Amino acid sequence: MKNTTEPRILIYGATGYTGRLVSKLAAEQSLQVIISGRSEEKLSALGSELGLPYEVVSLADSAALDRLVQKCDVMLNLAGPYRETAAPIREACIRGRVHYVDITGELDVYEDHAGFHERARMAGITLLSGAGFDVVPSDCLAAYAKSRLEDTESLEMFFSGGAGMSQGTMRSGLGMIGGGVPLRENGKLIRKLVPATRTRDCGDGAQLFASAAWGDLITAWYSTGIQNIQVFFPAKKKPSNKLWLFIKAFLLNRALVQWFLSGVIRLLPDGPEDSARDKAMQYLMAEAQNFRGETFRARLTTPEAYTLTAHTALRSAREVAGKDIPRGYQTPATAFGADFILQFDGVRREDVPVENQQPPGRDGAAQTADAMRKASPKESTVS
Repeated sequence: MKNTTEPRILIYGATGYTGRLVSKLAAEQSLQVIISGRSEEKLSALGSELGLPYEVVSLADSAALDRLVQKCDVMLNLAGPYRETAAPIREACIRGRVHYVDITGELDVYEDHAGFHERARMAGITLLSGAGFDVVPSDCLAAYAKSRLEDTESLEMFFSGGAGMSQGTMRSGLGMIGGGVPLRENGKLIRKLVPATRTRDCGDGAQLFASAAWGDLITAWYSTGIQNIQVFFPAKKKPSNKLWLFIKAFLLNRALVQWFLSGVIRLLPDGPEDSARDKAMQYLMAEAQNFRGETFRARLTTPEAYTLTAHTALRSAREVAGKDIPRGYQTPATAFGADFILQFDGVRREDVPVENQQPPGRDGAAQTADAMRKASPKESTVS
């Protein structure tokens, strides 16, 4: 029996790899859910399997989208690449005064959503972007680190672990490769040819990391206001050949190369097997520093990325529709607070001592609440 006190959630992109995980979880929790997408055949099969109603709608049909959003309180967009799907669904949600949630990791999509802050606020809705592994755990960890260190001016985020990527994640990522490695420097998003490298331990052993593109370059800026942000993922060796880096940055940005890579991705498995997801864990670390040279570090351990995404995306949709959270464009941390991630099973956060330094003399819980009250979207420039 459906729980009629729950918000009505419409899952668009329900038949994709992540969409199926979220839809299955929603069915298990007996939520009021409609699944949607473009394929009648796939939706019919999934709807029969899970006992969920479905609606077939093309994003090119704005009138059909307008009718679709009237059937829900919140639209959960799981259909990537989001540079193609986010705008038409967001517009329909603003017109219909329906909350919008997605799980994008695409930097330009975050920025695009932020530009609709005032329109969404005036419509009385929330635009919540990044409700999956990218960026719920890291956004909450960034906000927590900022709350624990006065006058934070730089933030470095480190990621390790996992069981691999889905086709959808790889296709969405194609739009961010090429043209150099992005980072935020003095408040501006810039790109550099040579990645920065660090050796750190996120909780699964010390290893080499190299800077890369990730949603926190945008969302952590809106959540914390920190001026300098870099994100790091494990690397096999330090990049040294600048000529090859230049050639790769140029080639990966070409339409023909991206078309070829997109075709290769379609030949790969849809995503990690259930057995691999069940065994894997994710390890994150935030390292904040202020102008006095004081450093604060905290680690976060979570279930595997797609497993966690199913839970965070669905919880975000339920929370945004049923609670009096800020309206307009929001990140997970500005919407729900830095401790939101701690609500999920298998998540553990710990402060990491820094050698030759006294721990920051602030109460974490109190400062986290204070930071969330003060946080508000800020203008961001891309160059």
